[in-house]
Amino acid sequence: MGRKHGAAFSDGGGSMTKDEHQYQARLRDYGCAICARIGMPGTPASIHHVRKHGGRRDLHEMNVIPLCPHHHTELHANRRNYGDLYGIEEQALADEMRTRFMPVLRESTESRLHGRLSAMPGSLDCQTAGGAA
Repeated sequence: MGRKHGAAFSDGGGSMTKDEHQYQARLRDYGCAICARIGMPGTPASIHHVRKHGGRRDLHEMNVIPLCPHHHTELHANRRNYGDLYGIEEQALADEMRTRFMPVLRESTESRLHGRLSAMPGSLDCQTAGGAA
């Protein structure tokens, strides 16, 4: 069974969370992480799931890297010396992506939650803005 190009994998135990979908969408929008490192940002990318030492795919949907088709194929073909080719190992690149994009995702989620909480009757924001005298 195939999958659409650029579609994210599921862990088989259900679908991804909303945060996981948003995170992977941000990475795809960012483009290929390797192209960006070599001065060509914004290259269309799909999601690569980092592999553990035994070669099995990590099922954590946020341990991923956006890669263009060229760099994705190259990573699978040269996994052992990929770090030598581009100056960063696969896991370090995934960690770099999380460091860069997770705070943005958290801020967006916190902002949405704050808006919901402040609109709830009895919340402090509602009382101060709505006029608890």
